Amino acid sequence: MKCVNWPTRAREATTEINGITSTVSSKVNQAVDALLTSNKEIDKSLIHLEEIAAGTATTESNLSRMRDALAEVATNLQAEQDGGSRIAKTVGELVNLAQNTAQQADTLGTAADDMNSTAKRLYSAVDRFTL
Repeated sequence: MKCVNWPTRAREATTEINGITSTVSSKVNQAVDALLTSNKEIDKSLIHLEEIAAGTATTESNLSRMRDALAEVATNLQAEQDGGSRIAKTVGELVNLAQNTAQQADTLGTAADDMNSTAKRLYSAVDRFTL
């Protein structure tokens, strides 16, 4: 029967979780950056469209609808950015939880070692009274 070293395994798992959460956090940050860049490009496009519409009275109605659609896209991008920030926060909380779990595993490992030592001393003491 193989004996598992729980504190070591917990540390290894914590390291793995930290690596995964770092990767996820990095990808979320990249996605947020891309969304912000897209949002800036949309703003530039909106300004350009407004300049064109100023000289063309017949396209005023179409431009208004287009502006509303772009504003909705910008709002959706902001909502996605907020979601990305919440994901990054949650990832940070998962890292903290993993670290706390590793600390608890270390404490439990130490307690198990102490109990094992106490059990050996108790066995030795009881063994003296055996007939």
